[in-house]
Amino acid sequence: MIDLKNSAEVGSHPLLSAALFALQAERAQIDLVYHSGLFLYVYKDDWFYAKRVKDDDRNINQGGYKKRLESVSNLPDAGLGEPSIPEKVLLDVARHSPRGLYLDIGTNYGQWVIRAGKHLERAGLKIRTLAFEPGLAARLALVNIALNKLGWVEFHPAAISNITSLVPMFAMPGHTEDNKLINKPAEAIVFPTRASRLDDLLDGLKPAGEIFMKIDTQGNEPEVLDGLRKYRGAPIACLMEFSPLAVSSRLKPVVYVEQLLKDFHVIEMDRWSKPVAVVEPDSISPMIERLKGTQFPFCDFICIARPHPRAAQLLDLVLKGGTEPIASSAKPSGGMLGGIFGKS
Repeated sequence: MIDLKNSAEVGSHPLLSAALFALQAERAQIDLVYHSGLFLYVYKDDWFYAKRVKDDDRNINQGGYKKRLESVSNLPDAGLGEPSIPEKVLLDVARHSPRGLYLDIGTNYGQWVIRAGKHLERAGLKIRTLAFEPGLAARLALVNIALNKLGWVEFHPAAISNITSLVPMFAMPGHTEDNKLINKPAEAIVFPTRASRLDDLLDGLKPAGEIFMKIDTQGNEPEVLDGLRKYRGAPIACLMEFSPLAVSSRLKPVVYVEQLLKDFHVIEMDRWSKPVAVVEPDSISPMIERLKGTQFPFCDFICIARPHPRAAQLLDLVLKGGTEPIASSAKPSGGMLGGIFGKS
């Protein structure tokens, strides 16, 4: 673990040193909050701060929160509660495959990867973890990971897509959750960022076990998976956002999900990480029409690779529906979303 009070140790980590410098320079624009059991530095002008952080969770160095910080040594774990279903899938992967890999793609301030890391530690488990965030929250995400004592999490201020190159990043001031590589808003700030394909990344990591991925890239999910071709037969489980509107600028949402089903068992999850239904070919169009009519026209998918040797067990874990495998007539395709972006 990196000691934030040890300037020599901080100085030996250039990324963290730069992030701390930025944090100090921008201290008037950021606030330290206690959100869902986690310490997080966030920007005060951000949607996350305005809409998701309760009033009594702000300015934790003042009033009662200062006393709580001084008196409760295990405060970072106090508000975690029980693992969500996606977190239980990650725990199960780590338990069965300690030499596996967890990739958090679209980390934002680090909320998900930090919660997941805390649950792993609480369960006495550890799995190699890499977090990726190319947007405006990146400089704070690195500090938040260290602040929550997860020095074993590897952070990269980079994007994952279907190309390994410098690419333009579209950032929305006040909306760090909506930084993205596609669907450029008219008022976006544009800056270059490094992007990598999953195949190139995994070539270097050489995973020796199961892989869990969390993918939240504001509509760039098809491109993320398109960069996964060489390793398409790997034992993968992932939590992934699905926004028909965001996808529709490049693909028909129905076609995208149809191709997804050829490679994965897919379960639709609601906003509270509870299973809604197993997605089947004949349920795709009704699901998309239903999502379009809601206040929040998107959902999460939990996807289990069809070649996964423990696919039935993981599906049961998600659905909490016993031990019988989920029947489906879909067959593996020639590649991860092969046919949408071209041949593998």
